[in-house]
Amino acid sequence: MPRILILLLGSLLVAQHSRAQDQSFEDFLFYFDQGVLQLPEPLAAQYLQVPAGSPVLTHQHLAYTHGHDVSYLHQGQLHVATFSATKQPVETFALPISDQQPHITPYADSLLEITHTELGTTHHTYLHLTPTGLIFPLSAKPVRMAEPEEILFRRLLQFHDLAEHDSATLQHWSHLIYAARGYKFTDPALRQQMHQALPAYLPRTRRKHKVPLTDLERLNLFILHHYLSTGQYPK
Repeated sequence: MPRILILLLGSLLVAQHSRAQDQSFEDFLFYFDQGVLQLPEPLAAQYLQVPAGSPVLTHQHLAYTHGHDVSYLHQGQLHVATFSATKQPVETFALPISDQQPHITPYADSLLEITHTELGTTHHTYLHLTPTGLIFPLSAKPVRMAEPEEILFRRLLQFHDLAEHDSATLQHWSHLIYAARGYKFTDPALRQQMHQALPAYLPRTRRKHKVPLTDLERLNLFILHHYLSTGQYPK
């Protein structure tokens, strides 16, 4: 067979294989676009590496992220799976839950909030998704406080949280976040105020960059500072 024909035949086979792969992935995403369904085993095995006989329930097609990422329920866990531009699996994050109706909210195209209820308590988990599909859970550490201050350490602040309070209260919230992690304020009156608000307040350092803030606290500080300086919720 002439070499040119061999090359043409090879190109044709590659193109057909690529189209078949695209169609298979579209079939895979179709199930996630329909709501909660049992994913056919061949698709679960091909794209999620789930063995046969282990049911997978579709949850969401996360079309607002960098790629065609999905969430699904499998063996008592909510999974978030990311895919590359070539539709290859990149990474999977698993969150043990008993709630069969968790909710995922996007913030821009790189931050996801997973909300689920366990024994009557609402929990929030945040994931940062990189452009390459890597998944990084955001650290958080609850602090026992009264509402509404307790939300500073439990979930991301929303616009309504800010709009319902004056600037003095929002500035106080900013101080509380630092105080909860041991920042020693130079103003004695402010230190006394933090002792009253946080009975367990234990000032340790005057260097803010050394305060061991969690990822969630850093985000909430950014939101507070942005809103206080511009009057707008950051996008």
